[in-house]
Amino acid sequence: MKKQMVTFALAAVLACSLCACGGSDGKDAKKEETKQETAAKDEAKQEVKYVATKQEITYEGGTNDGITVTYDYTYNDKGVQMSMKQSAVDKDGKALSEGYGNSDYELKEEKGAYKMYPAGSKEATATYTYDEEGRRSTVESTDSNGNPTTTKYEYQDNGKLDKVVTKDKDGNEVKVLTYDNADEYETNFLCKTEYDGQVEREYKKKYDAENGVVTYILTKGQQDYYAYQVVFILHGDKGVDTVEQYDKDGNILSKSTSKWDEKIGHIVESYMENNKGMKSTTVTTWEELK
Repeated sequence: MKKQMVTFALAAVLACSLCACGGSDGKDAKKEETKQETAAKDEAKQEVKYVATKQEITYEGGTNDGITVTYDYTYNDKGVQMSMKQSAVDKDGKALSEGYGNSDYELKEEKGAYKMYPAGSKEATATYTYDEEGRRSTVESTDSNGNPTTTKYEYQDNGKLDKVVTKDKDGNEVKVLTYDNADEYETNFLCKTEYDGQVEREYKKKYDAENGVVTYILTKGQQDYYAYQVVFILHGDKGVDTVEQYDKDGNILSKSTSKWDEKIGHIVESYMENNKGMKSTTVTTWEELK
C-alpha cells in the first residue's frame, strides 16, 4: 500500500510540473498521470500473498523429547485454510499414532459458508464465515455441554485481530478475548480474557518506541499460574523477534526467538526454551497463494 501511495504522489508531482509549462504539456501530463495510476494498480494486483502450508515442531527434553510433530495445511484461492492434518515421528523416525491426528479436519464450502468436518466424520461440528481478506468472521458451534454458541471476530484498522466475542443462544457474552496490536507494532498478544462477564486476567502494556520493545505486566489474574511479565522485542513494524516471559520475582520462565525470511516477510524458524529444560524448534514452510 505504501508503494502505491508513493507512486501516486510521484504522478501528482509530475503532473503539476508539466501543467505549469502550457496547454499541450498539460495533456501529456494527464496521460502520464493515467499511466502512473495504471502501473500502481498493476503493482497492487501483483502483490504476493503467502500462506503457511507446513509446520514442523521438534522437541528436546521433557516427555516429548526427540519427537517431531508436523502440521500440514491446505487453502483455497481466497486464502481460507481448508484442512489441517497432524502427524508425528519419534527420534528414530518411527511414526506415532496415539494422541496425534485427533484434531484433523477439513472445511467444505456450502452456500457461502464453510462447514468443518473432523477427520472420519460425516457430521459437521461448526460453521465458519470469512471476509474478503480471507479472515475468519464468525463461527457457529456448541460449547462443552452441547449448547449452541456464536463467535464473532473483530479486527483493528491495521488488519490484526482485536477481539473474539462468544455469545450463547440468548445473546449473553460468555467469553471475550482481547488482543493487542498498534500501527507501530504487531505483537498479537492476548492481553485480556473475560468469562461470563468477569475478567480472568488482564495485562497493561508499556511501549518503548526507541528500542522497539513492548512489555506487558499482569494487573489481574493468578501470578503463580500466568506469566507476570511478557517482553516482546520487535522486528520493526512487521512482528516479533524475541518473546521473554518472567514470573513475579523476575525469574525467566521461557524465551522464544525467531528467524525471518525478509523476502517474503514471514517467520520461517523459531526456537523456544523454558526454565524446565525443554526446548523446541519450529520450522514453517510458506508458499505463494495460487
